[in-house]
Order: sequence, then structure tokens, then C-alpha cells
Amino acid sequence: MTAVGNDVGFSHVFLRQVIAMLRPADLLIGVSTSGNSDNLIKAFLHAKDMGAKTIGLAGGSGGEMATIGLDHCLAVPSDSIHRVQECHVAIYHVMWDLVHTLLADERGNLNQNK
Repeated sequence: MTAVGNDVGFSHVFLRQVIAMLRPADLLIGVSTSGNSDNLIKAFLHAKDMGAKTIGLAGGSGGEMATIGLDHCLAVPSDSIHRVQECHVAIYHVMWDLVHTLLADERGNLNQNK
């Protein structure tokens, strides 16, 4: 990440990771208190071009994240950085629990089919 930041620019650090690792069936989740982080916007736009799903967590009105056509942009309607970040942590934990619940259900379905 540091090499990309130094050699190409910090606005490309997440874009380069998306180019290297993301596949069309993947999901990209990005978190920005303002919703205006240029490095995330570039990564999201490339992910969308690849056909990946996108979820953004932002604050206020969602900033630029809310305007670039993400599949979902969850904006915490507050100008307080602390409140936005607290809500992002709660949202992240709910999403984490949902993924684990769905994976556990899927494993249960796979075991029943054997």
C-alpha cells in the first residue's frame, strides 16, 4: 500500500487492490465518514465496471458515494464524526453477523443434501 501511495499516489491505493484481487462476483464494501474519499470512489467505480456488487458506509448525506450508483449506500445522517463512526461499527457488526448466519445456513443445507 505504501509503495502504491509513494509511486502512484494515495488516491490509487484501494484501486490497485481492486484491480489485483476483486472478481466480478465479489462484493466491495467501503467506509468513509464523509463519503468523499477519492481513493474509495476510484475503487468503487472500477468495481462497478467489473460487475462486482458495492456497499458504501458514509456519513451526512452520503457525499460522493451517494451519487456514483453504488448498489447500496448506507449514510448515517449526522455531521458528528464520532456518531457516524459509532454507527458504522454497529452496521459492520450486523453485516458480519448476517454473513455468518447465511454461511451457517448454507453449510446446513449442504450437509442435508448428502
